[in-house]
This record gives sequence, structure tokens and C-alpha cells, in this order.
Amino acid sequence: MRRRLEVFFSVFLFVFTSQGAVAEEKPKEITWADLRTLNLTAKLVPPNLEKLIGKKIKIGGFAVPVETQSKTMEFLFVPDALACIHVPPPPPNMMIRVLAKKEILMSELTSGPLWLEGELGPFNVKSQYGEPAITVFDGSISPYKK
Repeated sequence: MRRRLEVFFSVFLFVFTSQGAVAEEKPKEITWADLRTLNLTAKLVPPNLEKLIGKKIKIGGFAVPVETQSKTMEFLFVPDALACIHVPPPPPNMMIRVLAKKEILMSELTSGPLWLEGELGPFNVKSQYGEPAITVFDGSISPYKK
């Protein structure tokens, strides 16, 4: 009987952990050209972006710190290293507000081009840093490599 229970739990754990691994969603890579198609004036979201809301995405760009501490949980992400929150800010569809999954060192944010991965949130979000049209939740970064 004990052997049967050991086999049952072994199979159960294998199936449970295998399903968890299969369920891990691979992020959909998007580009800044995709985001440029947002028409915020008319409040139109193209179907290719609308279907990604709530899904994991991946996009290359540059982080703009919005705090001065050594670690942060929130930053902006832009397509160009020269874009920043000075006047005038980038257009709302060229600025992503990122709410990080965990604290990120400021030195990591300013290390050059990055990949951003996270869950694409609703569009047309207002923040104190301008009006980024896009929010990414549970964001994480990694060095940009093609």
C-alpha cells in the first residue's frame, strides 16, 4: 500500500509540475512601430494590440529612472536613449510605465539598451511623469541582445 501511495504522489507531482511548466506563457515580442499605431485621440486600439492586453510581451528600448534611490519598482521605458521626461516628453504611445516584479538596481536601468518583459496593461494610463499610454505590470529587464 505504501508503495502505491509513493507511486501515486510521484505521478501526481510529475503531472502537476509538468503542467505548470507547459502553462508558462512565452512573451510576444512587439515593436515601437506596433505601439505607434495607437490612436489615442480617437481612443482606437488596433486589434493586434488589443488582443495582447493581459498577456506577456517583450520589447527592446531604454529605461528612464523616475526616482533617485539606489533601487526602484517603477520606471519609464522608451524607444530611444535620448528620450526622457524633460519638456517636451515623448508622445504617450512612445512611453511605457513599468511596474516591476521586484526591486531593480538603478545601475541595471542605466546600463544601456534593455529588453522589457511583462504583462501588457490597459491603454491610456495617466501618471505623474506625463501621460504614458501603456503600462506593463510585473516588469523585468535583461540586457538587450538580438
